[in-house]
Amino acid sequence: MSDNPITNVLNILRLLKHNQMPNHNTYDNVRNWCGDQLTEGAVLRLFAYALDQCQMATEAIFYSSLSQEAKDGLLQTVQSLRSCFSPQSAQSSISSHLPQIDSSISSFAILASVYGDRGTTSSNKDVTELSEEVRSVYRNFSDADPQTILTEIAKRHLSVLLTTLDHVDAFGIDSAMAVYAELLVRLKTASQSSAPGEAEKTKAIWPSILKWGERLSKIAEAVGTGNKLLENGGDLAQTLIGFGS
Repeated sequence: MSDNPITNVLNILRLLKHNQMPNHNTYDNVRNWCGDQLTEGAVLRLFAYALDQCQMATEAIFYSSLSQEAKDGLLQTVQSLRSCFSPQSAQSSISSHLPQIDSSISSFAILASVYGDRGTTSSNKDVTELSEEVRSVYRNFSDADPQTILTEIAKRHLSVLLTTLDHVDAFGIDSAMAVYAELLVRLKTASQSSAPGEAEKTKAIWPSILKWGERLSKIAEAVGTGNKLLENGGDLAQTLIGFGS
């Protein structure tokens, strides 16, 4: 099991393919993954996390032992994916950036299978259990009556955390950790400025939310292989991808 920018990029490509919305833009595709509960700001956060994975994949490939020919094809795919999530070109259809998405997926699937563990972060029991707990807390805030500024803030950030956990194989556990950190800050600030009755509702579940950080760190330690995926096996990967060394 691993959490690596190469496999994360691979899984973003897979999500785009399985959406079966090649003539729609990236915003529509992300909406289809996540549902209508996400605000526009939350969708843009996911854009940023996808761009982060593209940047890290670019660096991993660039500094790898692969031949320049092998790097060029892979980097071209990453650049095309980056364009999908770039503010300047995100309104274009997915197919205009990735006209041959199957071949792009094949190259990254070969690379990931040669270098890395074929397991997935989403198969981690801790991820599944944490996701269900976050979902339960989200429902508690959704069912709160009356709805307040505090409940709206909680729902907004919990929905992003849920999305990153549900699609952790694409966005990476590091993105979930970043969302969690922002959740803590926003909830704490909102609680301090809210009416006493509102703060009490959050106080009851606050200990559980605080424990999520330790659990996310444990998951990250279990799945994180960094860029070791590209340190060995270069010759075999180049052969399988179809490039010479």
